[in-house]
Amino acid sequence: MNNNERSPRGAVVFLYTSSIIVFLFGIALIALNIYNYSGTVQSYVSQGYDRAMVTKLLFPQALLPGILEPVGVFFGIGALLLAAAFILRRLRHVLHSVCSCSEQAEPYPDSAENADEISDGTVCFPEVEVSVDPGISGDGEEIEILKEE
Repeated sequence: MNNNERSPRGAVVFLYTSSIIVFLFGIALIALNIYNYSGTVQSYVSQGYDRAMVTKLLFPQALLPGILEPVGVFFGIGALLLAAAFILRRLRHVLHSVCSCSEQAEPYPDSAENADEISDGTVCFPEVEVSVDPGISGDGEEIEILKEE
């Protein structure tokens, strides 16, 4: 296996691994915020405040942001990394099938009846080099290019 074949697979593994690490950081931050919230509530209760009042006041100010921010940030980044890994894996699969088609295709004229069909149902058209010259039409006649003055 050469470096060109190992590189995309390594990138996919790296993206999966980094997404798992980001998810774990998010979970750890949520646990830390819950622990800090309970410590803060205990601190106020030990100072003589009513637990129900402290919980009622600190819940929307400390606990909800402490849970929702890591979910939004870390889980969002982790989901993007997972999506990138999935897309890269699919793209690698598609490009691999296209490369295998181009190696098997013979130089036929570019038409649907001359397309090669491989055993897995993939249809491969032979590669045709195309060059475009803006001054010549498809049938070989020169065309006029209008320039604005």
